[in-house]
Amino acid sequence: VLDIAGIPHANDTDGCSLLPYFQGKPGPHRPQEFVVHFPHAHSDVFYSTLRQGTWKIIHRYVTRSWELSDLATDIAETNDLAVHPTPENAARLMRLARHLAAELHRYNAQFPTEDSTGTTRALLMPDLPNVDSDHDGLPDLQKDSNRNGIVDPGETDPEKPN
Repeated sequence: VLDIAGIPHANDTDGCSLLPYFQGKPGPHRPQEFVVHFPHAHSDVFYSTLRQGTWKIIHRYVTRSWELSDLATDIAETNDLAVHPTPENAARLMRLARHLAAELHRYNAQFPTEDSTGTTRALLMPDLPNVDSDHDGLPDLQKDSNRNGIVDPGETDPEKPN
């Protein structure tokens, strides 16, 4: 909206310019993804979700569970593909989960805490010990020992062959 109004902005913004759409330029001018992060009490549900194209994942912090849906074939999200994932969907879930973790890290997102201990419930990668999304012979979780989805010192990037 700032670009449409011609207002300069130097700060990193949480969004993207809609100007090319209003100028009638063809093509996608913004990332075709959407991130929602609810780290606070909202009907006692704490979650983060990522929609990328037709794929959607949800991470529930209290249960540490993940859901995967293909909205192209299941708009009502009645079939959770993370329950018994095919190898392809397991790798897809892991890649999307890492991307969500990276986005939350980029925006310095806050995470819910447990009331009794004050312990932070950060995002935890799916429990998929055999997924090797870059096909280098090392499971992704072996490279991400703390399962936070971020490449920390001493870890290698599961997205890149090592």
